[in-house]
Amino acid sequence: MNTRMDVVLWGNDYSLHCEVFEEIKKKTIDLERIFSRFDSQAETFYVNQNAFKKELKVSSVLFKVIESCIEFKNLTEGYFDVCYQGRMNEDLTERNDLQLNNNTSGIRFLNDNIKLDFGAIGKGIALAHVRNILKLYGIENALVSFGESSVLTVGRHPFGEYWPFSFQSQNGINEELQLTNDCISISGLHNGMAHIKNPKTGQLCQSKRTVCVVTDDPISAEVLSTALIAAPIEKHSQILENFKVRKVLYNSFSA
Repeated sequence: MNTRMDVVLWGNDYSLHCEVFEEIKKKTIDLERIFSRFDSQAETFYVNQNAFKKELKVSSVLFKVIESCIEFKNLTEGYFDVCYQGRMNEDLTERNDLQLNNNTSGIRFLNDNIKLDFGAIGKGIALAHVRNILKLYGIENALVSFGESSVLTVGRHPFGEYWPFSFQSQNGINEELQLTNDCISISGLHNGMAHIKNPKTGQLCQSKRTVCVVTDDPISAEVLSTALIAAPIEKHSQILENFKVRKVLYNSFSA
């Protein structure tokens, strides 16, 4: 996922926290070996090279994520799509480019330009697994920040009743969020550069809008923060109706 993960755990059991951190590290590396499209040893890399030639049986983890991504595409009116990156402009249609075989956990591309790209959801997947690890080990208070744009909180800050988070735009701090068992995803220009494409046009989203989504699910948060950048503002309310969202902040106004 090519970004830094910061893990904050607090309490008296230092050895337990070290064990939890190592488990989180191991799980994240394992997920990278499934979902990376850059690592030649990763499953997604292999699928991208061969799934147009024949149906490929994939791991249950990858298959379930692909299934959920198809559902997320429907829920976001097509503005979240893990398949659009490899399409040529003339291929940007509403057709289904993936064929899934539930009996064999098989996948086949119906378009030779298609490539899977989980960059917009990978951190959310990792944070969902991290939350499971924290629960398994009985960790009651934690903050996990993945690239500073995807955040998971459990419990509270050691010096307060919540984890404080300030949503900041070019106009300064707009709002301080009080997070307990929340997930945040922030999308927008990265270092002033556009990096999110509109799946319906193939064009980079040049809007200076920044979106911060707060939910109880890190995967949905990632999906929404990406889709709300790609989708025109008049589509947002319709998309948000399909998700359980605690809060959405846009630059200097909230909805």
